[in-house]
Amino acid sequence: EGKTSGGRHPVSPWGLPEKRTRKKKASDSLIVRRRKSHAFLNRMTVLPEFKTAIMAIPKTDIYKVELKTGDTEGLVNYLLSIEGIKFAAIVIDREEERKWSFRSKGNFDVNIFARTHFEGGGHANAAGGRSSKSVDETLNDFKTIIENYKSQLTQLN
Repeated sequence: EGKTSGGRHPVSPWGLPEKRTRKKKASDSLIVRRRKSHAFLNRMTVLPEFKTAIMAIPKTDIYKVELKTGDTEGLVNYLLSIEGIKFAAIVIDREEERKWSFRSKGNFDVNIFARTHFEGGGHANAAGGRSSKSVDETLNDFKTIIENYKSQLTQLN
């Protein structure tokens, strides 16, 4: 008694809907972020010769999964968690410009990288930048620039 048949939502003995049976957990937002992250895995490129992983997210994808600003932190950190990756970068197509987020392990200073090439800055292992070029143009710039850092990236422990 107190439940409808077939596993539907619980009801009181008088047939009235009961309150929510499962309280909202702190992990619920993490689950939503993970689902959004999986939607972008096809946007990932690994450059093993540079120990680098990059991801470019166009505006259409942002609208499709309702990506919010905080959701991108998990994406760039996911790239850095890949075995053998020492440098991770993500570029997101925002309305007025392209936003970069950089992360690194070891002694590769992404703050200097962001300041030098993408009008940004931050900390040694976490920095951001920007570009007024299109996603494809700024991604091609990144791939050209990264060639200058090959020896630094491949010597990291």
